[in-house]
Amino acid sequence: MLYYVAVIMLGLAALAISVVGTIRSRVASYWLLILFYGAFTASIAALFVREYLYVNIAGFSLRAVLMSYLAGSLLTILCVAAITLYYHRVFTVRSQKLRDALVAAVALLNAAGFLWPNAVSLEASRNLLVRNLPIVLASAAYIALFAYVLVVAAVGSKTDRPRRELVLIWATFAFGVVGFLESVLGFVAELREPIVRLSAAGQGFMFSTVPYALFGCILAYYFGSYLVADSAPPRKVSDEFGQRFQISSREREVIVLLNEGLGNREIAQKLFVSVATVKTHVHNIYEKTGARSRYELFRLVEPPGLKKAQ
Repeated sequence: MLYYVAVIMLGLAALAISVVGTIRSRVASYWLLILFYGAFTASIAALFVREYLYVNIAGFSLRAVLMSYLAGSLLTILCVAAITLYYHRVFTVRSQKLRDALVAAVALLNAAGFLWPNAVSLEASRNLLVRNLPIVLASAAYIALFAYVLVVAAVGSKTDRPRRELVLIWATFAFGVVGFLESVLGFVAELREPIVRLSAAGQGFMFSTVPYALFGCILAYYFGSYLVADSAPPRKVSDEFGQRFQISSREREVIVLLNEGLGNREIAQKLFVSVATVKTHVHNIYEKTGARSRYELFRLVEPPGLKKAQ
């Protein structure tokens, strides 16, 4: 029991840091990442509280257990939908609007399966919740969407991203792999025996809480850096570097944001321009400096420029 309490407290602390960091970063896509982690935190809390109240509070009805079960299930759907939309923006996938609409449709159908009348039956005499066909179909759709998330993450990740951003992306991916395996095993068990046995809180170990806790630490590190950065002088490209490579003022802003680890879409959001415009600026910067990746660009900029500016 103490383990789950500690995990939830860690998650809440990571969320608080992430919210403040996102506000200061002004990157809209980060809110989807926070929604993902926040929904998972709430689902863990819902599971723990449901089992604890059922065992320890007299008069806690099975109908209340059912409502908390459905709430937890809907939160897990929200988790997967949020992280999918986040990946769409991080990796700038093709036909993003269409993919976003399909994800929203699958999530709504999934939620409808859990909210369908008599999707879950109560057997008070045996302390059981029995999952019927709508739940099974909704769970299958959930697994399919989850698998799509992992494919997008595995295919879309690029090696020319800053190490700090790569750590966040791959930590999210590892978190998702563990959650996916746990979901698949749970789905198979559900097909064999479609019941939820109510028991004392903490008797069944939730393996995904381990990467959840580790991911919370990474979130705190990633968004905490924005808090530290705000207290330091703003980074800028030196006039010497700009004149040497004939870098425009807008291109200097793009270089600074690239050095902060932001992707093209995030830079576009910060500068209030289109992604295509940002890509053009990045292409021009590479052409002028001769850099073939952002890492080479950083090595060119930092020695004469950014480090002195700090």
